[in-house]
Amino acid sequence: MNKIGEKILNARKEKGLTQKELANLLNVNTKDISNWERGLEKPNEKVFSKLAAVLNIENPYKQAEANTPDDDAKNVAYIVCVAVGLAMGVAITTLNAMEEINARVALSMFGIGLFAVSLALLLKNNE
Repeated sequence: MNKIGEKILNARKEKGLTQKELANLLNVNTKDISNWERGLEKPNEKVFSKLAAVLNIENPYKQAEANTPDDDAKNVAYIVCVAVGLAMGVAITTLNAMEEINARVALSMFGIGLFAVSLALLLKNNE
């Protein structure tokens, strides 16, 4: 089950609705409700707007629209850090294959790459 599915399931139960009753309110099939709650599918934006209103839950589609510049900056920083880490790995491998790198330089480049990837993981975990 995913987070959206859990929210739908919990909110439906709090409202005292069966899957069939909720399906009737939304003009969808009972199977759709079951699939959403189990995380097999997600409701489309139009249906989720109705669902959010009926169950009084947040609409993740509206949250996605509300990305702040800080979110965008974090995403860019994450991508840059991963790219730097990968670039260091490729550079070390290529220079080593060409026998154009010594151990000291390789270790320095490895450290930079490892730092960049570690920073990317920290950025991702702090979302």
